[in-house]
Amino acid sequence: MESFNWKVVAGTTLLATLVILAYSKFMGNSESKSQTTVADNIKKQGKKSETVDAPKQQTQPVPRSGAFNPGLIISKGVASKPSSLPVVEQLGNISLEELNKYNCDNEDRRMLSLFGTVFDVTSAVTKYGKEGAYRDFAGHDITLCLGSGKLETKWLDRFVLMSDKHIEASQGWVEFYETQYPKAGTLNKWDEDQSKWPKPTEQEMEELNADCLIM
Repeated sequence: MESFNWKVVAGTTLLATLVILAYSKFMGNSESKSQTTVADNIKKQGKKSETVDAPKQQTQPVPRSGAFNPGLIISKGVASKPSSLPVVEQLGNISLEELNKYNCDNEDRRMLSLFGTVFDVTSAVTKYGKEGAYRDFAGHDITLCLGSGKLETKWLDRFVLMSDKHIEASQGWVEFYETQYPKAGTLNKWDEDQSKWPKPTEQEMEELNADCLIM
């Protein structure tokens, strides 16, 4: 009986040892597989994030109906403005009557407006001073003049629905003024609903579309 019990114990011990070894091997393989899967997923996520296309920048289209957004138009090119521009006194949001005071005869200060942004052109005496080539521009909104290339004073301070061609031409001058002259304020006329501004007459459109003078 005693011999039989030892055989049972020995058999049981051997069986238990085999079971433990088998279980350990199974768990080891399972853990290894789990770790491999996590690592692979991390790599896949990394590759996925690297290959995802960057979101395209949403650019707000410039209004083409004549109802301009001066802030949107003038903001283009701000980053390229040189730091050497002089610091000038800010006028805030001024009226057309106030702007008209800063004409070529004003020896202290001369201003002009383009798309409702007021630029201080005092430093350009040879252009906007009393004897300047563009002296008539000082103290006025010159948006339509630049868009049409017309120098006649009758096109100054004209707030009308411009054609696409004239809008584009005017926009082409924005960067020039931003890089050459400091901003001094805004013109409140451009706060209006431009869609309600009148259209140029047919005769005016013929004149505006005639061969323009390139400055």
